[in-house]
Amino acid sequence: MTLNIDNLCEKIHALRKLHALDEFVLSYRIRFPDIKLTVIHVDHQLQSDSSTWASFCHNLCIDNNVVYQCLPVQVLDSKRKGLEAAARDARYTAFTNVMRAKKHACLLLAHHANDQVETVFMRLIQGTGIHGLCGIHETTNRDGYLIFRPLLQFSKYELENLCENLNQPHCIDYSNTSQKMTRNHLRHKLIPLLEQKWPACIDTISKQVMVCQEEVQGFSDVLSFQYMSLKGSYAGLDYLPTDSFNQLTRQNRLVLLRWLFIKSGFYSPSHKRLQCFLSQLNAYQSDSAISLITKQCRLEVDRGRIFFFSNIFYKCTKDQSFEIVKKDGLLIVRSSLVDFIFRPYIDKASHSLDDVAILFVDGHYGKKLLQKSKKTKNIYQELDMPKFLRPFYPWLLIRGEYKCYAQKSTSSNSLFNVDINWKQ
Repeated sequence: MTLNIDNLCEKIHALRKLHALDEFVLSYRIRFPDIKLTVIHVDHQLQSDSSTWASFCHNLCIDNNVVYQCLPVQVLDSKRKGLEAAARDARYTAFTNVMRAKKHACLLLAHHANDQVETVFMRLIQGTGIHGLCGIHETTNRDGYLIFRPLLQFSKYELENLCENLNQPHCIDYSNTSQKMTRNHLRHKLIPLLEQKWPACIDTISKQVMVCQEEVQGFSDVLSFQYMSLKGSYAGLDYLPTDSFNQLTRQNRLVLLRWLFIKSGFYSPSHKRLQCFLSQLNAYQSDSAISLITKQCRLEVDRGRIFFFSNIFYKCTKDQSFEIVKKDGLLIVRSSLVDFIFRPYIDKASHSLDDVAILFVDGHYGKKLLQKSKKTKNIYQELDMPKFLRPFYPWLLIRGEYKCYAQKSTSSNSLFNVDINWKQ
């Protein structure tokens, strides 16, 4: 009798993982017996079988006494994004709407180890940095709620075996067999070749991704400490002083900028664009205007300060309705993006909200708001206010009279005795 050691080891490994999966399912049933579950099925309406899948999920939830909710979505395909990315955006928008409306605490998703490996390969092919190699995280925060992926340590085959052992039927999306999509091509061509040569590669790669996540988190903690030790604050926005920033090594500056984009939830610009920005910064003069603008956010250099902020700030004075309220002796001008808190102007009872108006100068820097007042441009210059911030700033008028003191506040977030609270 010949004993195949490799085959025996594979069977023992498979049994161990299947036992771990059984224990995992059982532990959740024991630890959270009273947990309230809602199953969300997103119907992308892209397949002829989509209504059949929705009915299958509905019946499964009825059999297991679980609340079911079907969310039909409209996928807006675009040549720039592609159908797969557009479907993902529509799906997560639907998830977010439900989580906010129902005030659910956690969204469970069924990504598994094969999804993890496919994601890492896709990012390598498309071009990525070390953060991209971290793949899918087990827990993430999105739009104010927690996402948990409890099956990331288990492969697709192990989950299929579990369903088979439980006699649990499941649906098959046959569009996944099409190799037009990059992910499907990797799934059906590249990964089977790797598994043929290295049968445990899915398990090995997914474990290494976890190690990469741990190391990047430690690296990010170091960068966070460095950033906090360098940064200043002006009008509610953080900035890095150019003098202190340029004293770092070039590699350190590059990594710190890339970390700044990623930790804020934005895509990092290409390596070439970051290098170009650093080269401009090396030759920086106090009156120079330097910027790095992406579709999501921007870096703006003004008077020795590197500001980083979302492009959404540029919408704060456009198509925005402002609510003016009085609270605890303060005058607050509110919108969905920003609050402006004026302190000294509503002390007299004779001042009602009907007397109050705000004005955004929005580029007319030479304009005089009153005949005897300074030009707004001169006031901005006295306050060292960056040009990119000027269109955001409201000028307060009470009974048509300009009320805006040209002085700096003691608060680092204040100008003209006004606190600025950015909400995003």
